[in-house]
Amino acid sequence: MEKNNLYESVYHIPMLLRLPGCGKKGFRSPVWLRMTDFAPTLAGLLGIPYRFPCDGGDLSEELMKGREGLKEVCIFPSDVPRTGIITEDYELAYVGRGYHGSMFHDHILFDRKRDPMQRVNLFGRPEYAGITEVLTEKIREYHRRYRTPDSLLPAEARNLQED
Repeated sequence: MEKNNLYESVYHIPMLLRLPGCGKKGFRSPVWLRMTDFAPTLAGLLGIPYRFPCDGGDLSEELMKGREGLKEVCIFPSDVPRTGIITEDYELAYVGRGYHGSMFHDHILFDRKRDPMQRVNLFGRPEYAGITEVLTEKIREYHRRYRTPDSLLPAEARNLQED
């Protein structure tokens, strides 16, 4: 996702669908779709097999039945070594040195329930060290799974990167 911004309002994109014959009007699903889930899910909703390899999955059944799904999204690198994770409760993001040599220091941690407008950055506060550690390990797990090159990640996300 390329928006040059780490705030949840950029990554939280509503999806509106009109599905004739599904029998649900005004239905709002609690399922979180990642961008990588969009194509296989849309194909699933249309009853079309999705035969292309991708990192996402078909969440059409969860979407239509209103099931709770995974409620976290990983932020992947783009033009600046950055990464992060958005969960129901928190958003944590790290930004490293830009490709043109400039250094960015806008690491962020927000409590999404207490501070939905993301006004108070909690990153670096001692009382949030445990939360930061747990979320950082989740970020590393995503990047190990998807084999993200260390050169694309800020130092904080590559400390435990496995080859």
